[in-house]
Amino acid sequence: MLRNNTRYPIIFGGIIIFLAVLTVVVLRMRSRTIIDVIATRDIAKLEDIFTHINSECHILGFDKQDSRIDFLTAKNPVGSKVGSMTLRIPERWDGPYLQKSLILQGKFYQVVKTDKGYFVAPGDGVRLSNGQTIGRDIVLNKSADISALIHSKVLQDKKGQALAARIPVSN
Repeated sequence: MLRNNTRYPIIFGGIIIFLAVLTVVVLRMRSRTIIDVIATRDIAKLEDIFTHINSECHILGFDKQDSRIDFLTAKNPVGSKVGSMTLRIPERWDGPYLQKSLILQGKFYQVVKTDKGYFVAPGDGVRLSNGQTIGRDIVLNKSADISALIHSKVLQDKKGQALAARIPVSN
């Protein structure tokens, strides 16, 4: 009689452990999906903002090879610079374009200067849903072909949406 009573705690314990493991797996999968949704939304928003800034103020370039995007909250530029961005017509700045800077996994998005133009991308240290980390597995530097990385699906989410975008600049 005692033997039958000891089976139930073992069975229920096994069920509880199984449910806990299943919960962790589902939450990890959902967090990756949420990262994709946030990143694609933010990249599209930043692309629209920089397109607008270029059409109004004519972006001439950025000082650094990779510049974190923490300057779109500025109201009035001082001179022709806003953060690391240089503008031809700073008087037309209509900021702030964001109430607070966009971040993903605690990292600012960045503007990357390459041989093929300027791109907005998640910041170094961001782990994408495909398991790769920006700056470690996916190095975005001067020689990086970000357009090719987007087309080869390295910089795409699971739905095929780009996780980086070209920034227009005036020459």
